[in-house]
Amino acid sequence: MTSSDSSSPLPKQQDGPFALLVDGPYFRVWFAGALANAMRWLEMLAVGVYVYDKTQSPFLVALVLFCRQLPQVLFGAVLGSIADKINKKTLFIIGLITVTIVSTVLGVLLVTGKAEIWHLALGAVISGFLMAMDFPVRRNMLGEICGMDRISAGMALDASTTNITRMIGPVTGGILLEFIGLYSAFFLGAALHAIALLLIITLPYRSGTTVKQKTSDNKKISVTADIIEAIRFVRQDQVIFAMLAITLALNMLAMPFNSMIPVIGRDELNLNAIHVGILASAEALGAFIGCILIAYWRTERFTQIFLFGSAIYLAFLFFFSFSGWYVLSLSLLFLSGLGHSGFSVGQSTLAFTRPTPEIRGRIMGVLSMTIGIQPLGILHVGLLAEYFGGSTAVMIMTAEGLIALLVCWYLWPDMQRDNKSTK
Repeated sequence: MTSSDSSSPLPKQQDGPFALLVDGPYFRVWFAGALANAMRWLEMLAVGVYVYDKTQSPFLVALVLFCRQLPQVLFGAVLGSIADKINKKTLFIIGLITVTIVSTVLGVLLVTGKAEIWHLALGAVISGFLMAMDFPVRRNMLGEICGMDRISAGMALDASTTNITRMIGPVTGGILLEFIGLYSAFFLGAALHAIALLLIITLPYRSGTTVKQKTSDNKKISVTADIIEAIRFVRQDQVIFAMLAITLALNMLAMPFNSMIPVIGRDELNLNAIHVGILASAEALGAFIGCILIAYWRTERFTQIFLFGSAIYLAFLFFFSFSGWYVLSLSLLFLSGLGHSGFSVGQSTLAFTRPTPEIRGRIMGVLSMTIGIQPLGILHVGLLAEYFGGSTAVMIMTAEGLIALLVCWYLWPDMQRDNKSTK
């Protein structure tokens, strides 16, 4: 489905970004993503606290969260290549069915007392494939449904929803873990993924960018050749190259701070699971508000939004690492979230608008891989925390991130000037 054949096209400026929610196909893909993302953050918080309470090891907490994002870095580009060739709806359905089954099995193991830490780690790896599909499959579908006229509002609205689920999910996970048990989080996950599955199965969707490329001997181009072509494109487009480099840096040296929230909350702020969930949600609240503001702004300065948002995000996470006061920690995380909104909206929009439709899925798959590198950052901060404590680990990590961002700023000055959002 492209912008020209969307079932209910909306004028470019109609009533702000929330008008997209009356577009049936957009609403279904958006809401299915909201349900899946809510469960992602709910489970990450609940599992993180559960594993830490059982093992008292920050490294094992980081290791289990590492497992959930491993498929992104290993298979992101492969999924992007597949998404360029077959129906994205089919891929999304397969992912939702798989995660529904995994959540049900883990819930049963937990309620019967047979669950081990390795079960949670294995379940995280399998569920991670749905997360790896988010950019090359689900967000690609959203972009096709929106069309270029509505891409800014569509991506900003989706990013804002992702961030509000990061806010609601951890709080809900903390409540479920505190009053019921971890099994309830997985049973809820199975139910919500099943609802998302029904939304997508009944979705009227026809991909407008499925590419049937053939070689001179009339054989389909291999996945390897597809990935090589995507790499060539990245090398030629300096804005995309810089965006991927900064995304890599922030996913290594900023995003992993989330894995330390259970450690900092329990050990340094003496919080219960509910208050740890609220702390984990503060940054997401700031990001949600920032995304809504960007959506109403209707700007095309995506490169600058991306760059300066990244700087703000890192700076306030660095300040957060020095806070030993709960209220101040909440405030600093909220402000870091405002920067995160610029990073996430600029990232998604640049990845969708700059490539041609024939290669878009692969570029978004490469983006998914750079996001998927986060497990190495989680292990990095986990090892630092093992020796220095959670707050010091976040301080060291974000200081490294600020240095990396300054290097990228110096190497690719076009990111400060370029306003071109489409090719």
